[in-house]
Amino acid sequence: MIKKIRKDGSGNPDAPLIKRLKEGDRIAYTRLLSKYYDMVFLILSALDESGDEERIREKTSGVLFSIWTNRESISEEHSQKIEEKFDLMNSVH
Repeated sequence: MIKKIRKDGSGNPDAPLIKRLKEGDRIAYTRLLSKYYDMVFLILSALDESGDEERIREKTSGVLFSIWTNRESISEEHSQKIEEKFDLMNSVH
């Protein structure tokens, strides 16, 4: 069951990490990367018809790195969407 996340981010265990990520905290980014790398890899594997594991790993790294490079432009609305996606992944994981 997916938990309801409030506008203030409460209800999502990753909300503090996302807040710290937006502030440029590399440790928070590393924790999110460690937590979600495998899940993103599995999703991209399902979508990629090539079956080329190295290509999928590069795409996975690219997706997760884009979160870091765009961290400062994450608005409150985007932050909420990211938290909802992480919450969804938490419920599956």
